[in-house]
Amino acid sequence: MNYPLIKDNIKRIRAMINKTSAKFVSSIMLAANPFNRAHERMIRQAISDSDLLIIFLRKPFTADNLRYDIRHNALTTFIDNFLPQNKVIIIPFENSYIFSGYNELILDAILAKNYGCNQLLVGKNHGGLGLYYDKNRLSSIFDHCKNIDIHIKTVDEYVYCDTCKTLVSTQTCPHGQHHHVHYHSESIMQLIQNGVMPPSILVRKEVSANILAALFPERFDNLQELYYSLMPGLGLLEEQSDEQFYLKLMELYQTSSLT
Repeated sequence: MNYPLIKDNIKRIRAMINKTSAKFVSSIMLAANPFNRAHERMIRQAISDSDLLIIFLRKPFTADNLRYDIRHNALTTFIDNFLPQNKVIIIPFENSYIFSGYNELILDAILAKNYGCNQLLVGKNHGGLGLYYDKNRLSSIFDHCKNIDIHIKTVDEYVYCDTCKTLVSTQTCPHGQHHHVHYHSESIMQLIQNGVMPPSILVRKEVSANILAALFPERFDNLQELYYSLMPGLGLLEEQSDEQFYLKLMELYQTSSLT
């Protein structure tokens, strides 16, 4: 059967590999619902030990999540502004019911391999990984599927520690769980769906602004008047977008002398 979208994506990947002369290609399956700081850390880790990273952005056939275009734009905002050029490519991943259940990660690995990837990064807290100890050795579902010619790299769970004051791995932080802020996607989504900007330790302000501006267009009456009443500026009268308003509002939240 002929699948033009798949062929086009393979061409895009091959073109990027040729353009960058990439020898080792990593991949991540990502829903980015919403895109948060823990995702950022995984992406940076993948880039540090590979020549090219392919992010397969899940595109399910349901309307339960953020629209695909919103998630894609938020991810692109981060990549374009905070990562080296030509190190990352986003590929839409038609995520049907087939990619669920016990065989989810096996199918993910096969797909990544067929697209030309050498490595697939998987979070250790992924439900489909099935981590268990066997003869004092950490094993997973991939121990029973060794004929897939792709390296599987597991990534620690990341949290924000209020004592370390930064993003840390649960395996390296010496402080207890009561000091940890977890990157729980459903909880972060509740804030966003109710129009609340998540704290910057959870979601980068540029990403939050991008998502909220898309979800709540023309939310404020007299936005320009509100902007100039609250925000410091250069004294120039320029029309500001919803996204710029959210960015400036977060900067006001982050002042320290009065908090």
